[in-house]
Amino acid sequence: MFFRRCMPLLFMPMVLIGQESIAVLNLEGTGISESEAIGLTDRFRTDLVRTNLVTVVERGQMESILAEQDFQLAGCTSEECAVEVGQLLGVTLMVAGTIGKIGSTYIIDIRMIDVESGRIRMSLKKDYRGEVDGLLPIITDLANELAGGSGREIVPPTPVVRSATVSISSDPSGAEVMMEGVEIGVTPIFNFEVIADRRNVISFAHAGYAVLDTAVNAASGQDFQLHATLIPVASWLSVSATPKNVAVTISGRRVPRLPLRDEMLEADSSYAISFSKKGFQSYDTLLYAIRGDHHELNPHLVENSFLTVGTDPSGAQVLINGRVFGKSPFQYRELLSGGTYAISIQYPQYRTIDTTITTTAGSRHELSILMNRITNWLFIQGDKGAQVIIDSKNYGYLPINKIELPTGSYQLDFTKPEYFPYSEQVQIEENNESVLEFNMKKKPKLPALAASLILPGTGQLYQGYRKKGIVMFLGVAGLAYFAAQSEISFRADVDTFEADRAIYRAAGDLNEIEAARLNMETSFNAMKESERSRNTLWGLLAGAWTINILDVAF
Repeated sequence: MFFRRCMPLLFMPMVLIGQESIAVLNLEGTGISESEAIGLTDRFRTDLVRTNLVTVVERGQMESILAEQDFQLAGCTSEECAVEVGQLLGVTLMVAGTIGKIGSTYIIDIRMIDVESGRIRMSLKKDYRGEVDGLLPIITDLANELAGGSGREIVPPTPVVRSATVSISSDPSGAEVMMEGVEIGVTPIFNFEVIADRRNVISFAHAGYAVLDTAVNAASGQDFQLHATLIPVASWLSVSATPKNVAVTISGRRVPRLPLRDEMLEADSSYAISFSKKGFQSYDTLLYAIRGDHHELNPHLVENSFLTVGTDPSGAQVLINGRVFGKSPFQYRELLSGGTYAISIQYPQYRTIDTTITTTAGSRHELSILMNRITNWLFIQGDKGAQVIIDSKNYGYLPINKIELPTGSYQLDFTKPEYFPYSEQVQIEENNESVLEFNMKKKPKLPALAASLILPGTGQLYQGYRKKGIVMFLGVAGLAYFAAQSEISFRADVDTFEADRAIYRAAGDLNEIEAARLNMETSFNAMKESERSRNTLWGLLAGAWTINILDVAF
């Protein structure tokens, strides 16, 4: 027991006057092997010793003392545990930390802990991307920085740097080059100086190609040549077209301008590419982007043909392959080249013109048509004053000399007041005069009289006098309404008079008798006025009803 307690005291004479004493716990490894973590920890101790700024407890000595104290270092990563170990060892400072790896990046975290206060005096962090042996110079830098932070200035020895030169090229050229995570230029690079006798990791990056990592280990004074062939992961497209100013879309995306050079495409994908220009036939294609290939498209758009149609008279309808495109004067600039088109020109009452045209690239076709009028006449002989309706169109009243109609079938309808309507289907033949003769049958008066007797105006409607019938009906209906209202008003005034007369008869003294007499006289006058108005309106109604019947009869 006495020996265990005295071990730290035996160690104390090792601490030089004016220097801090430091013990280093093994760095905890995450993502690296235990042997690599121990090796890097030993290198860290050695580099601390080389600074000549601190006194470092050797690993074997530290393990022997802790073994005597029955202290297990396994799992000792916290600041509290490091302070406890430092107290057992009798040192003033403890160093603990971790080395982790995420992907291809190493993360180093080192802490220097004051044993007396338990506080962290310094914390250092470094990130490194490359091979594990590239950590050795970083460990040396961390040891120097930590020893400097222990309280004394580091006076590092003047290093002797040995160098070599490397010339770097790539296929394709223009690749960005990084060495140990630092960009050094774009290929080709000539006579770039590197540290000799060490492994230098060089990375190549180029749009559309996979990132390539390689290593150079050149001897001192050596001129080294490095060439990298990059593996493509994309495809490229160059586009041009004639004539000028062609609009291009790639899977719906508009290309700002042509020519397009080495547009990078996602490999193993399909792209719909469309070329268009007004007055030219569009060109559409489907491109499958093959990995690593350079695709080129340079189509020549074929100019459309031009059609001009003029007619006399103008306004004729122009049909192309049976479809209506407009009226003359007519211009159309979108006829595809190398085709045959059926042109039809139609105008009412004129002969239809049919022709065909065959187009070539950019051909011009002009049609100037003098149309021939079709002369077809219809003569009608029938009841004078009859209205003539042909296919729902009003042509006036007979007599009509003649009517000009295009060839075809027509529905003719004739109407005349007091006569039954007459209809007939007529066929008009080309360059022919057609004659229609008819006699309309007169309507009997008895149904009209009966209708007007029952409901004024209906007799006129039956006879064909529509406006007269409506006016007659509305006039009699209006008089009937006001006569009924006057009757209601008169009955109300009679009731008022009877009531006032009853009050007058029941009055007892002279004042009541006089007041009742005055009220009765007023209501009597109102009743007489209502009676005169009622009699007038009923008389007017009877007169209008009679006129309605006489109008139908005569």
